[in-house]
Amino acid sequence: MAWDGNSQLLYLATADYDGAYPNSIVAINAGSGAVAQSQNVGSDPAFLSVSANGQYLYAAFATATEMTQLQLPGLNSPLTWALNNPLSSAVYWPGDMKAAPVSPHTTAVTLLDPGWQPAELGGVAIFDDSVLRPNLHYSVKVITKLGKWRKAGYESGSEGRSSERIKESQSSKIRTVQFAK
Repeated sequence: MAWDGNSQLLYLATADYDGAYPNSIVAINAGSGAVAQSQNVGSDPAFLSVSANGQYLYAAFATATEMTQLQLPGLNSPLTWALNNPLSSAVYWPGDMKAAPVSPHTTAVTLLDPGWQPAELGGVAIFDDSVLRPNLHYSVKVITKLGKWRKAGYESGSEGRSSERIKESQSSKIRTVQFAK
């Protein structure tokens, strides 16, 4: 669920089993409670985030390894791209996703790799529209819930992960993972 203060619309993600709007983003008018519009987006949208200026709504999916950007307020022109890590051939699922607090074209998403422990070692990928930034952030700070991502900062670290020993410490929102050879 995500709120857009500019349009006064509440955006809801619906599952594949929803009878009226399966696999959709539904915009609800806050004043009347009526459905203002909807857009089918694919398999089980799970994470929604409105961009800083209300220009876009970003969606990541529970059962798909991709993200979608929709223009607001009409949910038009969907742009969809795969979640990937150029350093690995693994398939990644979103763990959380947030639009940047300043740039309407930027999002951050945690990449979960169920084949690794902890699964968050897929890293934090930052996208500008559908383009992955070249520096994937995964070794010093892995943010499993991105609610505070603008305050946490990102730091680059180790390029590999297969032979590293992992030392973890946790706080309420940020997991710090330090790699040591």
